[in-house]
Amino acid sequence: AASPFVAVCADDDLLLPDPLGEAAAFLADRPEYAAAQGISVGFRYAPDGLRIDQVIYDGPSIDGDTVAARFLQLYTRYEACFYAVYRRDVQLALWEGMPLVPRTVLLEAYHSASTIVHGKVARLPHLAYLRNLGVPHHARDFEGWNQWMAHDFDEFILRYQEHRERILRAIAARPGAGELPADALKRMLDMTFVLYIGLEFHVGFWVDEYLARLVPDSTARARLTSWVYAGKLGGTATAGKVPTPAAPAGLRLAVRSAVES
Repeated sequence: AASPFVAVCADDDLLLPDPLGEAAAFLADRPEYAAAQGISVGFRYAPDGLRIDQVIYDGPSIDGDTVAARFLQLYTRYEACFYAVYRRDVQLALWEGMPLVPRTVLLEAYHSASTIVHGKVARLPHLAYLRNLGVPHHARDFEGWNQWMAHDFDEFILRYQEHRERILRAIAARPGAGELPADALKRMLDMTFVLYIGLEFHVGFWVDEYLARLVPDSTARARLTSWVYAGKLGGTATAGKVPTPAAPAGLRLAVRSAVES
């Protein structure tokens, strides 16, 4: 008989076997969870074995009781759940929709968002997945948010609208998932997606892209670069503006404590 659980491993990564069983056992006793995953680290092959370079994914579980809560959890501390252990029926449903996604950068967004529509995602406290950080033999360029938006913002908006409609249909198909009115669900998706792509915004990239495309004179580019980084991005006063004073230490501590609680 087919297993009720399934996991995916990229062809140049490593998946530890014992954590698979632990994740499956966790899911077997908790029907409200769509998937469970351990800690993911990055490695490189070394002459004497493997070298662990960094922890990639070790964030908390996405365990909100409503789909709105889970979307906020996912997108404010985004970590893909692509390599988690899934309920087989959930993963099959997700894969059936993926050929309809036209852009590589939206495949992961679709998969993660659809996952939390189906249920919660657990983070288990053990090492489970090792991602190869070396250059694979089939390496290819990856088009990220920055390049796509800078090159063709109109298509980005169009593809996002299609993505949003796919997620809205997925929510509508799940009993109890659509606890919000349709207009509120749409706003929820818009606001959390802005949080998601905001994590990918690097101001330096946008400044360099702007100057390279729109300011052909090298002397003018150098002057503007100095002006931008010494002023707005450097935290000092620019013409006609006064720097925002730092919050008192007590206030910063109170805000941080409130968030952490």
